[in-house]
Amino acid sequence: MIRMEKHFLALWLATGVSLAGCGRMGQTETQPSKTGNVLFGVVGKSATTWPLFVALRKGFFAANGLQVEVIVTGASANTAQQLAAGSLNLGESGLPDFIRAIQAGAPMEIVSGAVATPPYSLLVKPEIKTWKDLRGKTFIIGGPKDVTRIFFEAMAMPNGLRDGDYELSYAGATANRMAALRSGSVDGAILFPPFDSLAEAQGFKNMGRVQDYLKSFPFTGYAANAAWARGHPEELVAFFRANFKAIDWLYDSGSKDEAVQILAQETNTQPENASRTYDLFFKEINAYRRDGIIPDEGLSQVLESLVKLGDLQEPLPPLDKFFNPTYVRAAVQER
Repeated sequence: MIRMEKHFLALWLATGVSLAGCGRMGQTETQPSKTGNVLFGVVGKSATTWPLFVALRKGFFAANGLQVEVIVTGASANTAQQLAAGSLNLGESGLPDFIRAIQAGAPMEIVSGAVATPPYSLLVKPEIKTWKDLRGKTFIIGGPKDVTRIFFEAMAMPNGLRDGDYELSYAGATANRMAALRSGSVDGAILFPPFDSLAEAQGFKNMGRVQDYLKSFPFTGYAANAAWARGHPEELVAFFRANFKAIDWLYDSGSKDEAVQILAQETNTQPENASRTYDLFFKEINAYRRDGIIPDEGLSQVLESLVKLGDLQEPLPPLDKFFNPTYVRAAVQER
């Protein structure tokens, strides 16, 4: 079951709003889930949530005694805010917003890695030919302190662009950035598969992939509300057991046709774009780790990038302040 979160709170973490008493603004706060029920937050429907779509459609969650309700939050900061408030039990997003929230004292913890590398691309208007042509242009990314800002700057700086050479606008979900690019209101957009392939098919120019600039930077992860996790360890382990089964199923080349159909339907894109995304994810870059572990080197790189953004200060906290792999390790042992 998937429903749309009505209230987007994209500036909650970026503006330093207090965590005290934060709840689902304008809504009745969700009561704690019953045993077997999981409220799961996602930024939007894209290939990052492919295993989730598979686990729902193939009955992997149900086989593990779970009923998973998916809530679309619209932005990474929103997902972190809802987890901190207890309105979500689990959520997937870029790691920086989870780390910022935990550092600020939010009652949550990262419990698994998800997409192990950032397969974003920068798509621009067809008339733009070189990086020099990007000066004075407007680009749309996820948010002022969204992980996509890190990605955009990692591409722009080696190609001679600095702050002040361009304007930025913001939309949390890839589908919304794609809509802005198509409308002509921006000159370029950071897009995630399959929307990057869709944009190329519509004539937009691909200026390159983020992963060519950030080789070992982990992209997304799963975080849990800390109180819920302590009270529902069996559900957490069951969730990841089903999720790993979905990932294994996706890596099986015999599943490609059905996997492509699932992604195309969930993201409202063409099968040929979903097919290219499948080849990228499961044949080229091995996008998903099968054990849920975030390597220390990669997590350290994320923390260091947040120091550059002014969100963390050195000396850095220990890694286990942010990442607790207990549940994924248990799920792997039960495979």
